[in-house]
Amino acid sequence: LFITYVAVAYFAILNVVTGIFVETTLQVANVDREDLVTEEMRDKESYLQRVQQIFADMDEDGSNNITLDEFKKAMKDRRVLAYFNALKLDFTDIMTLFVLLDRDQNGSINCDEFLRGCMRLKGEAKS
Repeated sequence: LFITYVAVAYFAILNVVTGIFVETTLQVANVDREDLVTEEMRDKESYLQRVQQIFADMDEDGSNNITLDEFKKAMKDRRVLAYFNALKLDFTDIMTLFVLLDRDQNGSINCDEFLRGCMRLKGEAKS
């Protein structure tokens, strides 16, 4: 009878210890997931700020629109090309890129079109 009591008590204690271990592991996994989401959002925000800075640099006349001439001129600037490469944006045909970015086809690219286009080119935006 005493051996049965010890076995049941031992089993109960093991069950409690296992429960605590599993609960702690689940809490740690949940925190890791939250950190991952937070880091991803921070990275995306940083990326958008850098792309907005490129847009501002390319917009020479301050009209908040980039015309084809401004775009071609910017694409000849090694600094802008290096910035695009650093953001993992690669392209070869300037005219095709401009047409892709100019969603409303009015002959100029506004900041929103530029941001969305760059996100698509990077592969992060989903429709």
